Amino acid sequence: MHVSWCIASLQLLLRNFNRFMKNISSKNLIFYQVPVIVHEIGHAIGMYHEQSRLDRDGYVNILWNNIPPGMTSQFSSNMDYPRGVEYDYTSIMHYSSMAFTKQLFQKNTIVTKNPHYQRLLGSGRVISFRDAKLANKMYSCSAFCPNLLNETQQCQNSGYMAPYNGDGKPCPCICPPGATGEFCETVVNEEYYSPPICGGNVTEETTIQTPNYPKREIPNDSCSWWIQVRA
Repeated sequence: MHVSWCIASLQLLLRNFNRFMKNISSKNLIFYQVPVIVHEIGHAIGMYHEQSRLDRDGYVNILWNNIPPGMTSQFSSNMDYPRGVEYDYTSIMHYSSMAFTKQLFQKNTIVTKNPHYQRLLGSGRVISFRDAKLANKMYSCSAFCPNLLNETQQCQNSGYMAPYNGDGKPCPCICPPGATGEFCETVVNEEYYSPPICGGNVTEETTIQTPNYPKREIPNDSCSWWIQVRA
């Protein structure tokens, strides 16, 4: 997002940024990890938690019994600002799977509808493609792009037009993972999320072995098996 091009009300930005600076300046920054700082900057520019979107029930389940009574407001679904941006499990604004869990139990508080995506919750370390797309839409950053009205120059495959990309080219299309080309017209991978290194859907009786055993796995790699039983 190139702020000098943005035309939305600066009151929203300044109000949220001042609140952020008050919160962050009262504590020592050395204790903040980069993802936490980026998350709070997201709030400062007006972004809310991803799992607070009104359409979140189509993507995740909230396990209320695993959340302390005083923390349930953290999971309220009341933010209607997708602006044509798809739900994003890897958003820097998305809670992790055990966020605000009751300490005694350490159980999940958020479960994805598709179990293969559970591993993605809380995995964001920087802003995702969809985070950047949302921020650009919130502040109308591409409003001055002359090629917005030219249908032959519209970004395709969920790409978005940014005012500037740092290399001197105005109004380029920023493509999602898996798409490329000047207008994101070429799809090389239809999956937005990186697949797990192993796993799959299990619908029949089988045996699951540790991948690459007896070799050791790389730390923090994840596998995902979805075991589906017949009714």
